[in-house]
Amino acid sequence: MLSIVALAFAALYGTAQSYLTDAVNVSGAQGGATLAMEHLTRSLRNATAVAFDATQRRLSITYRPNPDAPSQTRVMRYEQVSAQLRWTPDQANTSDVTTLTDKLAPAPQGFGVTDQDGNPVTASTSAVRVTLNTVVGGRTARLASTVHLRGFGQN
Repeated sequence: MLSIVALAFAALYGTAQSYLTDAVNVSGAQGGATLAMEHLTRSLRNATAVAFDATQRRLSITYRPNPDAPSQTRVMRYEQVSAQLRWTPDQANTSDVTTLTDKLAPAPQGFGVTDQDGNPVTASTSAVRVTLNTVVGGRTARLASTVHLRGFGQN
């Protein structure tokens, strides 16, 4: 009888531990994706222009690093590489790369950028919709945000 109780307790403990581990992993992935989305939206708010290469899953953001020198611009880049969303703060220095999240769904579902109406981004786009889809333990979470480019038209 004691062995049956011990076996039942072990099974219950194993199930609970597995459930909690999955819950922590999903929460961590969603938290990482949320931080990546916040990073993206902050960068986009100061953009003077954006370009999205849907084939390469690469978003290029042109911005002014110094508001007092409007002729100076830089280009930062966000791109999906496998399950990672990587950020390069200055496209001219490709050795400086930061991974913002590593739980993206496979391309093309993981990272997407359109205009606010769902159309491809063009040179006249003044608002963009960014989508991040994460996958952890078979569970998918979707984050989306529409951002109006404050620097647009100030070239």
